[in-house]
Amino acid sequence: MDRSTIKHPDGYHLVATGDDFGTVKMLRYPSIVKNSDSVVGRGHSSHVTTIKFSYDDKFLYSAGGEDNCVF
Repeated sequence: MDRSTIKHPDGYHLVATGDDFGTVKMLRYPSIVKNSDSVVGRGHSSHVTTIKFSYDDKFLYSAGGEDNCVF
């Protein structure tokens, strides 16, 4: 999990998570809506080991476990 460093003009940050099913999700933080929707990315064929925003928040990097890929 990683949080963006730059606040959106509307006053929130972004949080990105990776899971054991190869899915990357991005959500608003903080979220005031219970069970709010997320942006979902799929591509890894196995678990996501690391997820990180770039220093300027322009990119989101994810590293897979068994697939040895960086997206």
